[in-house]
Amino acid sequence: MLMILKGLLQAVAGVILLSSPAWAELVYDDSREYSTNFLTHAFEYGDEITLAGSGRAMSSFQCECYGDFAALGLAKVQLRIYANNGPGRYPSPGTLLYQSGVLAISPGFNTLTVSGLSVTVPNSFTWTALFSGLTMKAGDQAGLVLYGKPKVGDSYNDYWQNNGGQWELYRFPDGNPIANFAARVYAGPDPPVRFLGGTRLSNGWFQTLLSGPIGGRFELQVSADLRQWAPLTSITFPASLLDFLDSRAEMLDQRFYRAVSLPPLPP
Repeated sequence: MLMILKGLLQAVAGVILLSSPAWAELVYDDSREYSTNFLTHAFEYGDEITLAGSGRAMSSFQCECYGDFAALGLAKVQLRIYANNGPGRYPSPGTLLYQSGVLAISPGFNTLTVSGLSVTVPNSFTWTALFSGLTMKAGDQAGLVLYGKPKVGDSYNDYWQNNGGQWELYRFPDGNPIANFAARVYAGPDPPVRFLGGTRLSNGWFQTLLSGPIGGRFELQVSADLRQWAPLTSITFPASLLDFLDSRAEMLDQRFYRAVSLPPLPP
């Protein structure tokens, strides 16, 4: 059941957020324009966000939830991050990129922080919360805190909910309140593309495994002498590892490869 609870939270200026290492870049920030609401669900649900800046190696993730319950020690939440490469006209959450442990929460405001991460994320992804240990009825519930539009990065005025294995989009009538949840994301520079060894197959083809930033676009180029380079194909990393097979390598005894960054596709 969809439910918005109003008037239960005290007014605050913003989310209380911990500092992040100096080398990390703030690539998403929705910690202002508190709407005095929180949204509770028994299902997994969350927000699709678009990052600003250039860092995509996520080092720290923070969000805010509110607990409306009395008994301590039972209420838990688990955070997840998905690439939006699932089915649907608007690609739904698909590949699971990160899953936290089960985090204990307390009555009132909770700032949840997972740090020390090294998770490569695409420009846009969905983060979710799954609450447990509560009946999700008044006086025994918890949910994500609703805020306004982010000040760093962007988010649509809707949210994803997993209804028994099927993801669906929801928004509030007349778009009020805005369906954005309090969160911050810090990230470092994208990891470079690396060729993780390679094998020439019995038919002469060459197979290699590449690592790189999720969502990153690159042109693979080839050369026989490291001086003259020619384009071979363009690739996009759907995950941090990509298996590549060159069927034209059989024609050459010696072949070198390199990856050249391409600009991201327009949204």
